[in-house]
Amino acid sequence: DDAWDAANAGFATFFTLELVVRLMAHGPDFFCSHDCRESSSTTPEDLFWNYFDLVIVSAGLVQEVVTSTVEDSGQKLGALVTILRMLRILRVLRAIRILRKFPELYILMQGLVASVQSAIWVCVMFGMLLLICAVFVTSVVGQEAQEFSDPDLIYHSFGTVAWSMKTLFIYLTFDDWSTSARIV
Repeated sequence: DDAWDAANAGFATFFTLELVVRLMAHGPDFFCSHDCRESSSTTPEDLFWNYFDLVIVSAGLVQEVVTSTVEDSGQKLGALVTILRMLRILRVLRAIRILRKFPELYILMQGLVASVQSAIWVCVMFGMLLLICAVFVTSVVGQEAQEFSDPDLIYHSFGTVAWSMKTLFIYLTFDDWSTSARIV
């Protein structure tokens, strides 16, 4: 745990120094694109990454200060520190800037993003289909639970649309489908 904390502090120091050097090198242009200051060479995309880096590094520094203060006082870490830690994970997104230098890798990343969008729509369609089937199964099986050999199991598997959706999802994933499937 101490090695992890030391590595974390080392990265925080490195990113802070990098940000300070960039602030000194760019001066006011770091916060302003060509749109708001004619002499600025900062593009709007660079401006986005500058603010992104500033927020991530600031969150890391605040988290380090809060963590050390709270641990020294013997109290538990709060939700704020947890949120700051999750925000610091976004530092990984800084690597996306490198993709501009490698066009083939950038095209590959665009394809990956497009495929994730398609997968989300497949999940939405699957959810709608599961809902339609659950309404049907609830009305056919769940409302007639007393006619089966174990009506309690049937009711808890198909008595409501939500339970039917859960049971149908279990059937689709082949998890524990045999118990209620034997009775139906």
